[in-house]
Amino acid sequence: MMRIGLLLFAFVQHCSLTQGSMTYKPTWDSLDSRPIPEWFDDAKFGIFIHWGIFSVPAWSKEGAIAEWYYQRLLTGSDGNATRDFHARTYGADFSYADFGSMFKAELWNPAQWAELFKAAGAKYVVLTSKHCDGWANWKSPAKWNYNSVENGPGRDLVGELTNATRTAGLKMGLYYCNIEWGNPLLPWNYENGPLPYSGQERYVEEVFLTELMDITQKYKPSIVNGDYCVLLNSTQLRSRDFLAWLYNESPVKDEVVVDDRWGTDARCHHGGYWTCHDKFQPNYLPPHKWMDENTIGISWGLNRLETVKDYKTVDVLVEMLVSNVAYGGNLLLNVGPTSDGRIIPVMEERLLGMGEWLQVNGEAIYSTKPWRNQTENVTRGSYDILVNWSNIGTTDMSEPGQTTNTIKYLGKFESAQQCLNACSSSNFEAKFGRKCLSFTWHSNDCSQPQWSLTCYGRTDSSWSPAKKLGGTAGQVQGNTIYYTNSKEKATTVYATSIGMLSAGNFTLELPQPSSATQVSLLSSKGPQSLRWAKGEGNKGINIEVEKVDFSIFPAGSAYVFVLTNVN
Repeated sequence: MMRIGLLLFAFVQHCSLTQGSMTYKPTWDSLDSRPIPEWFDDAKFGIFIHWGIFSVPAWSKEGAIAEWYYQRLLTGSDGNATRDFHARTYGADFSYADFGSMFKAELWNPAQWAELFKAAGAKYVVLTSKHCDGWANWKSPAKWNYNSVENGPGRDLVGELTNATRTAGLKMGLYYCNIEWGNPLLPWNYENGPLPYSGQERYVEEVFLTELMDITQKYKPSIVNGDYCVLLNSTQLRSRDFLAWLYNESPVKDEVVVDDRWGTDARCHHGGYWTCHDKFQPNYLPPHKWMDENTIGISWGLNRLETVKDYKTVDVLVEMLVSNVAYGGNLLLNVGPTSDGRIIPVMEERLLGMGEWLQVNGEAIYSTKPWRNQTENVTRGSYDILVNWSNIGTTDMSEPGQTTNTIKYLGKFESAQQCLNACSSSNFEAKFGRKCLSFTWHSNDCSQPQWSLTCYGRTDSSWSPAKKLGGTAGQVQGNTIYYTNSKEKATTVYATSIGMLSAGNFTLELPQPSSATQVSLLSSKGPQSLRWAKGEGNKGINIEVEKVDFSIFPAGSAYVFVLTNVN
């Protein structure tokens, strides 16, 4: 195993010394200078496949992702729900690795999958080569008997699907999780977290680099999709060394596309296309190529508890694709097959519906470039601000005016509502000397037991209270509505509230926008368009809440006002 590391080290040294023969150095400045191959920007739409031994139990409690089954067995991070289900269903002595022999793929037809993906209008496919449970869907040199060739199906799942996908005329990519839960070469404290971390060298050498180079040389993937957002940075992973080899010497050096998940310091900053966080959907045109990795249902791996209400309709999926393309992104839409190798009918129906739409409208999707304006009226794009900012908030710390002095850790809570309550409480002001003006609740991304469900309150002084100009017929609970001028972007969240809106009409005074401004009122259920008018003199903008369908706002929900396209 050391031979690969020595060869890679020798290559990196050679790369640094002889730039004439090697194009890219193992530095982010050099690697980031590589342009995205044109085929990826033209393709726009691909299929993601989460498939492995987690597809055997195919279970998580309602509203959770099933492919993290092993992580929850190790940590009990879901209140021991998975541990209880596992003991009840399979027995206390049944190990996670025992699912390997139950993962049969006996009904799997890779050619049938490939034809379905082609009929869906997809141009590329990304299969899970190895998820974070460590199971390999090919004969990994680092995984004796913990792979699909020597156990379970007795088949090279990566190889067979790669051949079928390319026969159908599609590009083939591979997902690879950078770390592994429970691997003895990567020990870490599941209760208190891994940072500061050391001792990963053997794992990086014998597993990470060995497997990545193996799948690249064997299967020549057009996409290498790394993953995992915590634990190791790019220096500890030596991922920059791998990417330099990939771009300069690998058999796919001219065609391959990679993502941004190559260490804790890389995501949304370095790499090929950016994903930033799961289900990333910016409401503006980013300065870098990006891709939205999203699901048809809630879970990535199949969750048998999901029902039809958990699955997005074809209309919603088409709208998602159109919005992504308008903002310069791609859509990688996920399916979670059964352990016997089937794509369940509801997922198949959604894919075929996408294909029918693309047969008629594909000319407006494939090989297109973003127009100068991405929104000409209030669209779902504004809703994404609420999801990214108020619920997930993985990038908020770097926003203008946000510093560690103005963002305070509040604790761990089971819901955004509990975080809202903590933010609104007088205890916050007593403890920190300022009122809590808004909040961030980490719940969907990087959901490790030591990072998930964390709540942060904001005390940023750039926020100011908005003056209420009109009366309130209904009830506005909670704190005052606040606005800020600190986020000077073409499309911006201009005002927010941590209060609750139940019913009624009222007007507010906010800084005056341009005539191109669009205003909407948002909750977790979606946007409602609002009327606005310029105030007298320099009094700003009057936003009128009129004819709002309050049935879409859950009782006690937080809400925000959003002004978009501000000049």
